[in-house]
Amino acid sequence: MPPSVSVVIPAYNAEKTIVQNLSSLITQKCPYQYEIILVDDGSKDSTAKIAEKFIEDFGNPKVKLIRVPHRGPAAARNVGIKEARGDVILFTDADCIVREDWVFSMIEPLFNDVSIVGVGGTYQTLNADSMTARFVGYDIAYRHSRMNKSIDHIGTYSAAFRKNALLEVGLYDESFTQADSEDNDISYRLTDRGYKLVFQPRGLVSHTHPSTASRFLLRQFQRAYWRAALYAKHPRRMKEPDQYTTWQTQLQPFVWVLFGLSLLPLLMINLTLISLQSILAVVVLVLLNAGFLKWVYSKEKSVVFLVFSSILCVLRSFAWALGGFFGVLRLGAKFKSR
Repeated sequence: MPPSVSVVIPAYNAEKTIVQNLSSLITQKCPYQYEIILVDDGSKDSTAKIAEKFIEDFGNPKVKLIRVPHRGPAAARNVGIKEARGDVILFTDADCIVREDWVFSMIEPLFNDVSIVGVGGTYQTLNADSMTARFVGYDIAYRHSRMNKSIDHIGTYSAAFRKNALLEVGLYDESFTQADSEDNDISYRLTDRGYKLVFQPRGLVSHTHPSTASRFLLRQFQRAYWRAALYAKHPRRMKEPDQYTTWQTQLQPFVWVLFGLSLLPLLMINLTLISLQSILAVVVLVLLNAGFLKWVYSKEKSVVFLVFSSILCVLRSFAWALGGFFGVLRLGAKFKSR
């Protein structure tokens, strides 16, 4: 039997992107019927009004708008899952533009192999004129290039799941009130039950990444902040990171932790040693990112971009350390291992 499919989109203050998002979804080249459920997560802008007008103008019965109070993307997705008629649930974000064959590409592995319960897609950078955005795009692409077909983490910007599997693990954890780590959490709960997740490189969505270093670093701080909550809930993942995260990523914040712990003794011994310690920390961080930096240079062929990427890698690791520190202080105790 052909699969019944529902596409769920959580949206919060997405008035600038929602029309492009919906337009890319209603024009899909897919032989199967599918519905689109847009969950407006208490937007303070005109997202819901624009979506209503879009639905009215196009007269498209595929699109259904649901308004809920603002509780975060995890809660919004759960509303969409419960309202969905499909046996297969697809997720993307309101600021993404999906490729014309995205729906079919994402459900194809599920249709061909009943043992698969989840499919993860990939990103393409829209604002490639920004060096920072290109760095983010390369980082994602590099991580995906190293992943096996069978994976243990699916990002919800491009995802497909069997609905019964999501219901079995209790849906998304609404304690994650930001768009951070809630996708890791549900992926871990699925794989811990022995469910199979796969990577689909043709499940492509286009996205605008942070265009400035400051916005990017703030985003990385937030990710690390919520990662503390994730690891409090899944402590095993501290020692066994998922394929997307990798052990090189896991180690980088601890370089800064060791640097911080060594500062006081060095202040009492010799200030010159602090400079040497700083240089050593930077060298270690660059080495931990060496594979990625080599890969970036092969794409850009630019020494300037290589230096820029090296600096951003070092600063990113500091943002991770800082965010993780505050996450442990403020969130760690709220989550118990299950």
